[in-house]
Amino acid sequence: EAFGRVLSSARTWRLVAVTVGQALGSSVLTVAVGVPVAWVLSRFRFRGRDALASAAVVPFVLPSVVVGSAFATLLGPRGLVDLRGTWWPILAAHACFNLAVVVRTVGAALDGLPPDMEAAGRLLGAGPVGVARRLLLPAVAPAIAAAATITFLFCLTSFGVIVILGGGRVSTVEVEIWTRATRQFDLPGAGVLAMLQLAAVVATLTVHARISRHAARATAGSPGTRRQRPRAWRDRAVVAAAVLVVAAVSVAPLLALVERSLRVGDRLGLDHWT
Repeated sequence: EAFGRVLSSARTWRLVAVTVGQALGSSVLTVAVGVPVAWVLSRFRFRGRDALASAAVVPFVLPSVVVGSAFATLLGPRGLVDLRGTWWPILAAHACFNLAVVVRTVGAALDGLPPDMEAAGRLLGAGPVGVARRLLLPAVAPAIAAAATITFLFCLTSFGVIVILGGGRVSTVEVEIWTRATRQFDLPGAGVLAMLQLAAVVATLTVHARISRHAARATAGSPGTRRQRPRAWRDRAVVAAAVLVVAAVSVAPLLALVERSLRVGDRLGLDHWT
C-alpha cells in the first residue's frame, strides 16, 4: 500500500528533483571553490599554509548541525542578512562542510603530477591559463570527478543543515523521511522513501568507485610537485585570494558561532557557558 501511495504522489518526485538539484548545485559550488584552493596549497609554500589547510578541513569533522547553526548565525535573522528559508545559505553551508573533500582529493592528485609539467607547458608557449586548461585540469579531472561525486553524496543525504537553515520552507527526501517517521507516524511511507534514498546512495557509490579507479591510475607513482614561494605579484594575489575564500567559507561562520555563544543581550560574557 505504501509503495503505491508514495510513488504515485507528485510531491515525492518533486522532493526527489529538489534533493538531486540542490546536491548538484552544492557540488558544483564546492568544486568551483575547492579546486583553486587545492591548487594554491599544492603549488605554493608560504607562511600559514598549514593553518589554511587545517581551516579548510575543520568544518568537515564537525557535526552538520554545528555547521548549520554557524551559518544560521551568519545568514539568519540576527546575522548580516536574513536568508534563512532559502537555498543560498544551504548551498554555502554545503560548500563549507565539503570543502575538505575537494581540497584533499584534488590536492593529492596535483601533488602526484610530474614537477616539471607546468614548466614544460610554459616552454612550449602556453600561458598560465593555457597550462591550467590544457595540462593540469585534464590530468586531475578524475580526481575532481571523484571529489564531486562524494560531495554530491554528502549533499544528497544532508539533514541537519537543511533542517536548521530551511526554516520549514525547504525540504528534501531526507527531511521528508524524518517528518513522516517522527511527526506523521507514517512509518511505511518513510520506509519507501528510505529505500529510494538507499538506491540513490548505492548508485552514487558505484559511480564513485569507478571514477576513483581512474583517479588512482592517473596519479600512482608520479613524483611530488615542488612547492615554491610566491614571488611575483600574480602568485601573491592568488594566494591572498585562496586565504580570503577559506576565511569566508570556513572560518567566518565558526567565528560568528563563537561570538553568538558569548553574546548576552547587548554585552559579551560567559553566562551561556556557565
